[in-house]
Amino acid sequence: MTLRRGLAVGMFGLAAWFLVSWPVGLLLAPDRLQRPAELGYLLGDVVVLLPLAVASGIGLLRGRRWALGLGLVVLGGLAYDVVHFGVRSAQEQETALVRLAIAVGIALFLAGLAWTVRRLLVEITAR
Repeated sequence: MTLRRGLAVGMFGLAAWFLVSWPVGLLLAPDRLQRPAELGYLLGDVVVLLPLAVASGIGLLRGRRWALGLGLVVLGGLAYDVVHFGVRSAQEQETALVRLAIAVGIALFLAGLAWTVRRLLVEITAR
């Protein structure tokens, strides 16, 4: 599988994740929309990142050059979400080991994301 095809699959998967995770999260914790920050994250994910992920996935499959840059924007939004929710979750934990596990998880995610972004940038500049 090529980098473009793999990233396209990832973009569609991310769009599906946003489409499913927010309704499920709101069903489990309906009070989330009472907090302005949570409403902002919902709108950012569903109204901005979800359509951008779909557009990037379609563009990547069709070989459009702009799709790589759009994919970088989506990955940046995803990184922000992961760091924000991870830090908030860590702050709510009482056990230091759980906090450490969350921090390590965030660090590993960001390292993998940095590797992916580096490969994308190499492909963007190679053309």
